[in-house]
Amino acid sequence: SFQYIIIQMIILKFYNPVLQLAFSDIKMVYKIPENILLYTEVHQGCLYYRLPGAAKRISYQQLKNGLLKQTIQLPLISFQHLHLPF
Repeated sequence: SFQYIIIQMIILKFYNPVLQLAFSDIKMVYKIPENILLYTEVHQGCLYYRLPGAAKRISYQQLKNGLLKQTIQLPLISFQHLHLPF
C-alpha cells in the first residue's frame, strides 16, 4: 500500500467579512474559518447558498452587500491510498 498527499490551492478573489464567506465564482462559495464549501441552489428563481446540514439560506444579494475584493488562498489537502499488486 502506498499513501500520498494531494494539496490543491484554491484562489478566492472576493470576501464578505460580515458573513465570512469568500468566492472566486458564483458556484463555489467557501465559509472561510472552517473552509467549508457551501451548497448552491436556486429557489424561486433566485440564487442561494446553504451550509451543509443547515436550513438557513444566504442569498446572492446578501453575499454581494459588503463585498471586498481580496485575494485569499485556500489550501485543500486530501490523502490518497494506492494499493500496489506486489
